[in-house]
This record gives sequence, C-alpha cells and structure tokens, in this order.
Amino acid sequence: MIPLKKIIKKIVPKSVLNLYASYLRYNEIRQNRGSVYFCPICKKSFNQLNQFGDPPRKNAMCFKCHSLERHRLLYWFLETKINLFTSVKNISLLHFAPEVFLFNKITSTPGITYHPVDYDPAIYHKKGLTEVNFTDITNIPHSGNTFDLIICNHVLEHIPDDAKAISEIYRVLKPGGQALLMIPIDFKRKKTYEDFSITSMEDRK
Repeated sequence: MIPLKKIIKKIVPKSVLNLYASYLRYNEIRQNRGSVYFCPICKKSFNQLNQFGDPPRKNAMCFKCHSLERHRLLYWFLETKINLFTSVKNISLLHFAPEVFLFNKITSTPGITYHPVDYDPAIYHKKGLTEVNFTDITNIPHSGNTFDLIICNHVLEHIPDDAKAISEIYRVLKPGGQALLMIPIDFKRKKTYEDFSITSMEDRK
C-alpha cells in the first residue's frame, strides 16, 4: 500500500503544500509565544519548545528556526564569548559539517575567511551551498598553523580514528587559536562505548 503522504505529494501541487506548511509553522509560533525559552539564533521567545528525537526530548527544537540544543549553545558561544559576528575581524575559520543557519550567518559576516567542508559535500550542493568542499578530517589538506578558529560539531563520534582527526585539527590550528569540538556524552557510562561494525540506522538505534 502506498503511504498517504506520497499520494498527497503526487496529487497536491508543491506550492500548495509549502503554503500549508508555512501556515502550520506560523500557527505553532503564535500559539507558543512566551518568555520562558529564548532562541539566540532567530531571537524569538516561547513558553515551550517543540519536542524532538527518538525517544523525544522535551523543549528541544525551536518553533521558528528549527534549531536544536547543540545549535543554540554553539551559536550563543560564538556570539557572546568569541564575538564572532561583531568585533572579530580577519580570521580564518575551518568548519566541518556546517550547519546551514551558521553557514549563512558566517558567509554574511565580513572579515572571516571561511572554509566550510564535509566528507560528503554533495548533500550541501543539493541545497545550493556549493562553497562546501570535500575534506577528510583525518587528512586535512592545509599546512600547519593555518586557522584561528575550527568548528567541529557532532562529527568526531562518527570517525573511527578520532585520535588522528584531533591530531590533524591541532596541526592546522594556529598557536593561540580555538577549536570548538562538540560531541554527545552519556554521563551514565563510565567508559566510551564504540562499535563501528554497527552501520544500519536500525542497529545504531
């Protein structure tokens, strides 16, 4: 049996579906306006945030920009602790697996020589972000002491030789530079659990 969603997509014009999605999004934003949660990315405030994940996490996703906890934390740090979007000038930035909202913000900020990279840049090219180039994090094609700032958000946990990746990041980072390396952590575990033979989405879950 063909799923109902596929049938609707074939019958209903894309413009109508987009309009309906925009209406639902506007309704969510309007119904959840408040002052309990503030999103530093889109600058909107809500009484609650949307749930996200499997199992779902409460107050995880912003209704306006759809950012998650790690996105808001990273943006807040860049904006308030590094002042990346205001007073920082003439820096070289290497960004692994760039978040689209952050990519757009950085590319519109003067004074930053930006190097957004990914192991599979075709994903970004489909979105029109052709500036994202291929880079293997365990073999970065730049000379040492090149970058003032390196952002690597939820990437290292997918790299079998993460020690080599960190060594490469350290090699290309300028003395006194900063590397923001964020990974998921399970504080209930005493030791890191790794099994790279698990590759399917079902087994990973």
